[in-house]
Amino acid sequence: MKSSRTELENEWKKIFDADLPKHVHKAYAEKYIKWQKENKGFEKSLQKQINKLVENYEKGISAFTPSTPFEIKNGTKLIREFKGIKYEVTKLDSGYEFSGKIYKSLSSIANEITGTRWNGKKFFGLVK
Repeated sequence: MKSSRTELENEWKKIFDADLPKHVHKAYAEKYIKWQKENKGFEKSLQKQINKLVENYEKGISAFTPSTPFEIKNGTKLIREFKGIKYEVTKLDSGYEFSGKIYKSLSSIANEITGTRWNGKKFFGLVK
């Protein structure tokens, strides 16, 4: 399907009802047009969703919405070994109990244990 760029742009417009993006390589456009013709493409509603995702991606907008906040249930015990010592934290209504004291956050406990600033959820292995 050796075509000029102008012919590809016209074919793309006819099939996708949109302009061929300038950054799309000619060979890719040819393959995609061929696939679209052979497979009859996606349903229009799905293609619109795909186009919106691509548009948002190009604008730097994430396709994913943040998930619900991570929640640790009361009574949960978190155990972490650090430099050969095992540390245990218990989740309470009022925060976290560690070493006989109540802390507002896991980060403050991680900082207490390590002596440096840490993301508490990372330190205790709750998030990557």
